[in-house]
Amino acid sequence: MPSLPAGAALLMKRGTLLTVLLCVVSGGGVLAADPAPLELDLRTAIELALATNRDIESAYLGRVTDEYGLRVAEDQFRPDLTINADRSTGRSGDPLNRVDVDTTALNPTLSLLVPTGGQVSFTWANRRDASSIGATRYRSGLDLSFVQPLLRGGGVSVTRAPLRIARISERSNILGLKSTINSTITRVITAYRNLLLQERRLEIVERSLARAKTLLETNRAMIEAGRMARQDIVQTEADVSQRELDFVAAQNTLDSARLALLDILDIDPETRFRLTDTLRLEDIGDLEFESAYAVALANRPGYLQALLQTEVAEINLRLAKNRRLWRLDANVTASLGGDSDAGYRSAFRDLEDDPGDYRAGLQLTVPFGDLSLKQGVINARVAQRRQALSLEELRETVRIDIQDQVRSVKNLRKQVDLAERAAELAAQQLDIEKLKLAQGRSTNFQVLNLEDQLISAQISEVSAEVNYLNALTRLDEALGTTMDTWGVPFEVRRYAPEAVLRDRADWETRR
Repeated sequence: MPSLPAGAALLMKRGTLLTVLLCVVSGGGVLAADPAPLELDLRTAIELALATNRDIESAYLGRVTDEYGLRVAEDQFRPDLTINADRSTGRSGDPLNRVDVDTTALNPTLSLLVPTGGQVSFTWANRRDASSIGATRYRSGLDLSFVQPLLRGGGVSVTRAPLRIARISERSNILGLKSTINSTITRVITAYRNLLLQERRLEIVERSLARAKTLLETNRAMIEAGRMARQDIVQTEADVSQRELDFVAAQNTLDSARLALLDILDIDPETRFRLTDTLRLEDIGDLEFESAYAVALANRPGYLQALLQTEVAEINLRLAKNRRLWRLDANVTASLGGDSDAGYRSAFRDLEDDPGDYRAGLQLTVPFGDLSLKQGVINARVAQRRQALSLEELRETVRIDIQDQVRSVKNLRKQVDLAERAAELAAQQLDIEKLKLAQGRSTNFQVLNLEDQLISAQISEVSAEVNYLNALTRLDEALGTTMDTWGVPFEVRRYAPEAVLRDRADWETRR
């Protein structure tokens, strides 16, 4: 991620963050007594959410187990070393013929799974037998074995299937992480714009309150001049009271929108913002449905995950069929042994004189009456067919969703133009009616009625702009291109598995 702008970087640490908000006196670097609103543009809000949002943090924590699961799957074709050690003592016989025996064994074994499904095992067996009535004997031997399945469990495609599934799962998990990031960015954008909308709404209501108070003063002057009856001012006074009530309600709605944004950012709920972005309408040109649909099929995480699950279903069916085969294994073993009472080294040298024991053969296992093998194939076939139906349904859902999103964007853009024109006309009507009122050719009722219409038109204009921009944002998420649009680089790795294993992970480090 790019470095956060000044101010946003202060929000990086959770817990008691922003208990004292930075308010630097210009050039002095001194903290003011009262926290100042934090200047926040939309891009900074997105970066801040990516750094502090707990849903994203949880998704990145999941990457630790996901990555390590892939590492475990890839490790199956690397040699494994096990060491078996044993030490025992015993006593037998009656008190006159007592025999003490001490036995020590150390057997390192190296095993390797080869891509064809074969298993290679090499063991170096070492044993020491010490008896109170005889000499100490040392034995050293080398055992090599190779077992290659020829039917069930054999073949590169079957052996590597778990690794393929693990790699597919890794790709699916990465797509899931992208989906979480995309949805979080969308939530931040809509919450930020809603806060902008409520700020504009408060400004509109505040201006209407100021106009109502001005009209009230005008009415009082007209009453004093004898140009208006005293009882006619009651309606204007009631309108001022209503505007004041609307102003308080708008303030409450604004604060709710602020808290909603803070909840997504996961920062101190006492933080106050000064939003620096404005509602800028974007020119998207000609929006073609077929082009948008093609982009969605190529980028939408949910659809790409479904494609991967289809591939996994095919692999599982292949494995289920293979498990129904007879078990036919080719076995090859070779053993060398040495024996001496002069120590392990002498026993190991004695291996040269051992002609060895070499064997090769076939082992056949034929299962009868095991219905679970047939059940596995049936379940795999059904799962594959259900996945195919699910993919077909999802493809149709994506098509309908994109079609609806494109239609919504186009219609909302028309609504913006109409709302702007309606607001302009409402303002002109109000100005004309005020002139008429000053000339005695209109009434307070007409002016107040047009004032209500202007407020409604201005709020509708801002709402139309926000709805249009949010429709573009939702379309972006539906296409799976949110991160590309906002230039958010994708990070696959967050925490080192070794640090987690040693309980040394710095969970508070986001980037």
